[in-house]
Amino acid sequence: MQSLLAASLAAVLIDTSAAAGMRRTALRADVEGYAMAACLTRQDVPFLREQGYLWGDVVLQRGHGPVEDWTTLAEAVGAAAARRAMPMARGDGAVHDPLKPMPLLFCHELVRSPAVRAAKARAMRRLAPAYR
Repeated sequence: MQSLLAASLAAVLIDTSAAAGMRRTALRADVEGYAMAACLTRQDVPFLREQGYLWGDVVLQRGHGPVEDWTTLAEAVGAAAARRAMPMARGDGAVHDPLKPMPLLFCHELVRSPAVRAAKARAMRRLAPAYR
């Protein structure tokens, strides 16, 4: 009887642990996605801006927690973006062709910058109770 009870308790603990891991994964994915979406909304290309707003809306609709926590993250992304230069590159044309902005690389690097990583960590701490 004791072994049956121990096995049942172990199964519950494993299920609880697995569920907690899935919630942490969902929280991390939502925070990462929202940070990237916030960066895209600040780009000059209308298509990228629109995609950013749509992506952010999806995160807010399926995510958890108060909107203010998400807004704080978006503001931190905007502040970091204002301090960062847009990467530029030449296409495959002649060397004298003008440089072209690279907004996707900009956002990719921005969401991995120390300032935004810290903002994402703060957002995850604040939002974690809502993902339980």
